Amino acid sequence: MFTSLDPTKLHHAYLVVGDTTMLSSDLRSFLIEATGRELEGNPDISWWKGESVGIDESRDLRMQAGSGAFRKDTKRIFVVESYAFTREAQNALLKTLEDPAPGIHFFILAPSRDLFLATLLSRFFILESTRAEFADGDRIKALGFLNAAPAKRLEMLATLVKKTDDPDEKKAQKRSAGAFLVALEQALREKLTSNPGAVRALQEISAVKPFLGETAGNPRLILEHLALVL
Repeated sequence: MFTSLDPTKLHHAYLVVGDTTMLSSDLRSFLIEATGRELEGNPDISWWKGESVGIDESRDLRMQAGSGAFRKDTKRIFVVESYAFTREAQNALLKTLEDPAPGIHFFILAPSRDLFLATLLSRFFILESTRAEFADGDRIKALGFLNAAPAKRLEMLATLVKKTDDPDEKKAQKRSAGAFLVALEQALREKLTSNPGAVRALQEISAVKPFLGETAGNPRLILEHLALVL
């Protein structure tokens, strides 16, 4: 999808929606071609990847964006790749994007636009991946979930999200839950023409997805809710 972008006329902020693992590979290739340099060791390209973006990460990004490029006449590029963005982090990021410095460009990689506040979305040029870019395994798992009875769905979720007090495990489960929600949305879009209920199901996912980005968001409860109502 990045082939349509002109490296000499970049927008100051892009929201790139889809499977973040696949998109990050494509973005790396684009940035290497656009800058003519490798990313590793390039001080003008900052790439942050994590399970969730909080207020501290957004403030750090804002501070870094306040300085210009290290090399003269070079763009400064920031890439943020995550499955969750807290409301506080988004408000802090909004302040950064409201008055962007010349030559500063942001690429935010996320599984869905539904994670973001409307005020922040209005600052982005949004790129959305095509259906073919999603892994077949995730698609098959999502279709199986949708076709199963509620009790069976809960059994399927038992291996995806478990009760845990380990912070690292909680972060990993949020990432897994975010990827699964994206796959569910893709599977439901395939059913739009044959099943009118798919529209309501997509609306339900859109309604709960922002809670996954909150610090106290519980992926197990979110997915169990969807298992019962979709």
